Amino acid sequence: MSTEVEWSPTTSPSSCTRTERAGKRSARAALYDRFVRTIVLIALTSCAAHPAAPPAADMNARVPVVIETSAGDLHCTVDGTRAPHAASMVVHLARGEASWRDPKTGHVVSRPYYDGLPFFRSIPGVLAQTGCAVGDGSSTPGYRIPIEAGEVELLSKPGVLLLARYQPPPNRIDPNPPRDPIGAQLVVALADMSHLAGQVTVLGQCGELDAIQRITEGGAYVVRVR
Repeated sequence: MSTEVEWSPTTSPSSCTRTERAGKRSARAALYDRFVRTIVLIALTSCAAHPAAPPAADMNARVPVVIETSAGDLHCTVDGTRAPHAASMVVHLARGEASWRDPKTGHVVSRPYYDGLPFFRSIPGVLAQTGCAVGDGSSTPGYRIPIEAGEVELLSKPGVLLLARYQPPPNRIDPNPPRDPIGAQLVVALADMSHLAGQVTVLGQCGELDAIQRITEGGAYVVRVR
């Protein structure tokens, strides 16, 4: 049996070569197009998956904030003139205007951050701390900001509102640079906090000291911040 391939007189070898080359160029173009689309998709997904803190320029004023808790409402003043990064982050997170990463699901969300969070740390008559979506002090919104001094003179006054320095659990490697140590964890204190100068951001001051006292006794949670 012959193994030769018949050659059609209507098709020249050169025309076959040209057709093959055109097909290869078309295939390479399609492959390149898919490659570019994949890179763009990865870039867009990466940007969407990494939330960023709101800009400080968004908050350069003294802003009244009400922290509604299960132990009573706290009427506070957040000073964006002295701590603009911290004020912008807290206010926008509280209103659901800033994106953050839910540590329970890993998804980036844009809903009010503090609503329903417990005061996971409390020392009767001294302080209470909230602002961890996990409820044990081990999480951030997915980003951190530098320490701002704020109104340091408030540290010695009852009702001072602070942003605490984030401390990762002992068994967890901290992936963020130490120059940005402030997360979104709020501390409201009754006792003198002057020894924390330079280690926390003084955000402002809250009234209703009797409600703060009840919160420090434990078991309280944030209803919402407005």
